[in-house]
Amino acid sequence: MTSPAPLVLVSAAILLAPPHPGSTAPGLRRAAERALEANHRLTVRVLWLDRVPAGPGGATAGPALAQLAQSAAARRRAGIRVRLLADHFQVSALRIHGPLASARLVDRQRLQPCSLAGRPLGAAVSLHEQALAILHKLPGTDRFVVWELRPR
Repeated sequence: MTSPAPLVLVSAAILLAPPHPGSTAPGLRRAAERALEANHRLTVRVLWLDRVPAGPGGATAGPALAQLAQSAAARRRAGIRVRLLADHFQVSALRIHGPLASARLVDRQRLQPCSLAGRPLGAAVSLHEQALAILHKLPGTDRFVVWELRPR
């Protein structure tokens, strides 16, 4: 019987382990892409709901999830919802570094600010945002979570 793989404490919130047996580079890449896509879907949902759902789906954690909740709370206090009219989300670069991954994201959106009742407030707005996403691999799995988003 072999002993369990050693865990390395990176922060009080997450433990990182050696790669899951059977992990492959294409499999890890697809897992990171799935986490980025799920994080984007959650972000779009939070724009309209102005709250993070009780079960955010497991693709977003740490500072990225806290930032999402803070933004939603600020919009709620201001009495604003945001309806997504058009969206083009793209992962322009993805690198995997052992239990971490980083990705450059580009998101072009057309948004309509609305009242809490859903009535349009002013004109629609076009955004072109770029960010660097930091992902952490969950210990003992081939799953990643989006841990941090940094504007570029």
